[in-house]
Amino acid sequence: MANLSRPDHKLNPSNRVIGLWKDPSSGKAIELELPSGCLGLALSINREYRQEFYADGRSDGGLSGYVRLGGCFPLTLTP
Repeated sequence: MANLSRPDHKLNPSNRVIGLWKDPSSGKAIELELPSGCLGLALSINREYRQEFYADGRSDGGLSGYVRLGGCFPLTLTP
C-alpha cells in the first residue's frame, strides 16, 4: 500500500514513510516509517496536562490536555 500511494515516476522502494507525527513538544515533524515486511504500525499515544493562561492572566488550573507520541510499534502476521 505504501508503494501504491506514490506515482510511478516518484517510486522509491526504500522510502516506506506512511505518515508524520508532530506535537507541541516534538519540535519538527517525525516521519513514521513502515519497516520492510510489516503490515502496519501501532501508535502509543500519551496524554499530558499543562497549565495555560487566558488573555486576562487567569490560569486554567492545568486542564489543557496535549497528546504525545509514546511509541511506534511495527505489526506483522505470524503463522
